[in-house]
Amino acid sequence: MNPDLDQIIAAHDAAIATTGADIWIGAEPTFTLRGSEEPHWLSQALGGDKETYALRMTRELALRHPGSIILRTVGRQYGGEDRPRWSFGVYQRRDATPVWQGPPDPLLGESATVTSGQRANFIAALVQSFGDTHRRCRRLAIPNDDTDTEVRLLVSADSDDANAIDDSDTRLARRSVHERKTPEAGLNDELAEAGWYLF
Repeated sequence: MNPDLDQIIAAHDAAIATTGADIWIGAEPTFTLRGSEEPHWLSQALGGDKETYALRMTRELALRHPGSIILRTVGRQYGGEDRPRWSFGVYQRRDATPVWQGPPDPLLGESATVTSGQRANFIAALVQSFGDTHRRCRRLAIPNDDTDTEVRLLVSADSDDANAIDDSDTRLARRSVHERKTPEAGLNDELAEAGWYLF
């Protein structure tokens, strides 16, 4: 490295240290709103309208890249946080071959509200897609906290019988990894290790 640059950086660090200010550099793209003084736009990772803003940006990116797919992955989680942060992405192949040809992500619709018909069409498309790849798929109606039920799909990685796991198996009713604290040892999917995938 350039010795002059090393000296400049050292002098800069020493000057900052005398102010008592903490300076940090993010490791991923950070959403900011330069006109806002709200804590979630200045220093907090989450809160306020930040997620809505991120979803709007995600939607616009996906619409500009036909054939892409919107990903909702497990975000980072630091000590003291009770669940992972949200993380949205847009994935597109370099050769522009469509990644997904089923029903569009509900985020791409006119409204952010998903109708029961849209949900049913999406589930039917997933079941059809799994069937086309010779995977066994079973629909499950799992009660949730709102005294309602949600549809989950149990998919076999091979041609095993999809009824091999009983409906009362507690692993089928587990909360989403997005809604619970990530264990210190990391995520462990017992169903996937046994050759089953839960959607």
